[in-house]
Amino acid sequence: MSVKKTSIKANLLIAIVALLCLFLFIAQHVSFPAIVWYVGLAILGIVSIALGIDHIRKKSASEVSGEDSQTYRTYTGTAAVLSGVASILIGIVLILISCALIFNAGNSMWLAITQRPGVALLLIGLLMIAWGGQAMIGAHEESPRRSVWLFLASLPGRMFGIILVVVGFAIGVFGVIDIFVPDELQCLYQTLKIFITNIFSI
Repeated sequence: MSVKKTSIKANLLIAIVALLCLFLFIAQHVSFPAIVWYVGLAILGIVSIALGIDHIRKKSASEVSGEDSQTYRTYTGTAAVLSGVASILIGIVLILISCALIFNAGNSMWLAITQRPGVALLLIGLLMIAWGGQAMIGAHEESPRRSVWLFLASLPGRMFGIILVVVGFAIGVFGVIDIFVPDELQCLYQTLKIFITNIFSI
């Protein structure tokens, strides 16, 4: 697929999201039923999942400039797949929140998360790993073979990506522990609490 076609598709998705945001803004001021918000949130989730699937399938993800509508940063290969995974995870979260609100189960969902945060921690960890991995790999234009200056300028972002991956992995591990052996997570939490308390009491 050419860069021009990719830009057109990206612009179309941006236009859809912009129209949904405008719709929600109008709904707020016209006092539409609350379900309008919830359905709009679900549609945003569906668009995010569709965008993620497209990135994974084509192994290409592009950021588009609002001035000339031309692709100026392209993620390919693993970076594009990670971008797609992040979009899918965000879409899943938006749809779950929307369904909980539509069926008036928001409080129950929040209570379940606070009592057993394993799934939420796992999703957050995976999302951080995906974003961090994408930042760590960098865009195609930032390759040292294409531009040494852009590569050097991208180093802070790549370092931040490494931090995101490490922190996301740790959060994901906590989530897995809570899902399968919640008692062990409570023991770990108490140990960390005592350790931190001892550090600040010194």
